[in-house]
Amino acid sequence: MIRTKNEAKHLAPVLDAIERQDHRAREVIVLDSGSTDRTVEIARRFRVRVVAITPESFTPGHGLNVGVAASESEVVAFLSGHALPCDEWWLRSITEPLSDERVAGCYGRQVPLLGCHPWERLDLERTFGCRPRVQTHDPFFSNANAAIRREVWERIPFREDLPGGEDHAWAAAAQAAGYCIVYNPRAAAGHSHNEGLRKLYRRAGQDRAGLLAAGLGGHYGSYSLARCLAGSLRAALRDGLALMGRGAGPGPILGAPLRRLAQGLGTYEAQRVYRRNPDRFLSTVRDR
Repeated sequence: MIRTKNEAKHLAPVLDAIERQDHRAREVIVLDSGSTDRTVEIARRFRVRVVAITPESFTPGHGLNVGVAASESEVVAFLSGHALPCDEWWLRSITEPLSDERVAGCYGRQVPLLGCHPWERLDLERTFGCRPRVQTHDPFFSNANAAIRREVWERIPFREDLPGGEDHAWAAAAQAAGYCIVYNPRAAAGHSHNEGLRKLYRRAGQDRAGLLAAGLGGHYGSYSLARCLAGSLRAALRDGLALMGRGAGPGPILGAPLRRLAQGLGTYEAQRVYRRNPDRFLSTVRDR
């Protein structure tokens, strides 16, 4: 299942890559949430089924649930509309671990696309390493490049009330039910955003609000303003040193503190406002 909204620039290469897989997909569903560009037109050129939902009804979890419900497969693989499989073995690699009934889901490596910001490249390298792992308590999971077993989803659907972090919440619920999550770096896809400060702030806030609503806020630590500022400074220094070591220019090095501050403040604001009025905040961040 490929989730799209205004992905006309990226969708054709993604669908081409899926058609070239050595392990043929039983079906390909493009779930579109209100594209206003040529995304749907491009999708219909391929052997896919387009399923549409309205932008007003969209939450990340709702989109995932609609797509899985529309599928007839026992294993459902997910890609964002701009996540490009790196080779013809991607589908086999992302689904193979699910032959073990103890595994609820598998997620793959995300590598930077051409033109990725240097600081985002650092984040991707730190988050998605070269070593596979089996997670029984760590709920990190990314459905930008992943696969799940339908049997598990029928017991544990994605939460539709969360503005972000729905993948982590699903993984935590699956682990609580006795399943594990597998990371397979061989299942690699190009995926990066190059987001500006406002989008970084918003994404960090949505993810933190979702984690708090799912009861996972404590898992990732509390966030006072002092911790926000101190953590942002430490991360910016770490980024700056790493970028200097790679010979980056002054732009990326000077931009690192602003980027980390935007993420830290988004996280802090989400936690502060959420604790005062959870229902109001969740409805607000969904509408941003």
